[in-house]
Amino acid sequence: MKHAFLALALVATSALAAVTLVPTPPDGRNWQAMRGSTIVGSPVATEAACMAAVRADAQARKTSASYRCVNTVSVRADWTPDVVVPPVTPPVTPPVTQPGDPHQGGVQSGNMPRYNPATIPSAAVGNSAYDLRPSSQQPVRDPDGTGAFRTVCTPSHYNRDDSLLYPGQVGRAHLHMYFGNTGSNANSTPESIRTSGNSTCRGGIANRSTYWVPAMIDTADGHVVAMDRADVYYKTGYHGVRNEQVKPIPQGLRMIAGDMMNSAKASYFSYTDFRCGGKRETAIPNGCTSGTLEVQLVFPQCWDGRNLTSPDHKSHMAYGNNGCPASHPVPLPVITYILHFPIPPGRNTSTWRLSSDNYVGGQGGNSMHGDWINGWDPALPPIWTSLIINRGLSNQSVIIGDGRAMN
Repeated sequence: MKHAFLALALVATSALAAVTLVPTPPDGRNWQAMRGSTIVGSPVATEAACMAAVRADAQARKTSASYRCVNTVSVRADWTPDVVVPPVTPPVTPPVTQPGDPHQGGVQSGNMPRYNPATIPSAAVGNSAYDLRPSSQQPVRDPDGTGAFRTVCTPSHYNRDDSLLYPGQVGRAHLHMYFGNTGSNANSTPESIRTSGNSTCRGGIANRSTYWVPAMIDTADGHVVAMDRADVYYKTGYHGVRNEQVKPIPQGLRMIAGDMMNSAKASYFSYTDFRCGGKRETAIPNGCTSGTLEVQLVFPQCWDGRNLTSPDHKSHMAYGNNGCPASHPVPLPVITYILHFPIPPGRNTSTWRLSSDNYVGGQGGNSMHGDWINGWDPALPPIWTSLIINRGLSNQSVIIGDGRAMN
């Protein structure tokens, strides 16, 4: 007997199985569509008509299921391969845009999620002051003995620029969320970041660094999820780099951590994770409905000692492993972003995805990555490196180490 076949994605199956069906009609309608052990519709006269019934049922349900067409005259019924119906992507209505629309109606390329530009939080003005003050606070020693210089930044603005990957190309990238330098855009350079723009980080323009990551989008309705704050760590690291070995970050350094092209769930030992209620996952967790989603991204800390960037903005840096490798012998403070996204009432992280998630199905977050360009006042990193990090101390998120603190 000819096996039925459906031109959809198929999964191989096996063997034969006896099937009990309604009595065979007397008019030759000997073919019956089945979904698992459930009869689909009425018996039909031909195998082609049976498969048409299978196709209609599968597409109506938009879910994977085990389908078959059986001939009710046969003593045994042949299984057809299980039909796996791929997720159906709703058609995207072409946006009504005006010339120069920087968001292109919220439509992104490929499978990257569409967003509603009207839900993007307003851009921050930032702090234009060099905002350090005298302080009697003293650094403390963290229980783990590592040196940790921390600061706190709030969101600055959103755009679809990327001055590292697409310099000068306005709107070329997916939607990004920035913190730090309020003027960061497609035309930014290390010099413009260091010398211009306000700041949404503690210390004001003492730290004009620009930090950016893909925006978080609730795909239930395209709402852009607002971030509360970012804790930014500059630490010694935990991979064989000793406190006293760390050197100050050089002026002009920039880099990328993570991979915006990644579509597979990361391993437990990756440099990015997502936390809800204290539980760590390597993708955006399903079912988190209250509290805050925390997203962590760790940058490489070992520098080649020569290049302030590289063609991919990664190769001049490396992660430590029992210290820094010979190819990247200079240990710098390891930069870590910890992003805090409050979960609004009635929202569920199961429908959250990163703006760069260019894949269908599964949990969001596989494409987590981040960019950074140094914009610190060049006089400050040597101070907090030598007085905080090299001594294995913590600055409690405000202390510079020389009797000053960041407002």
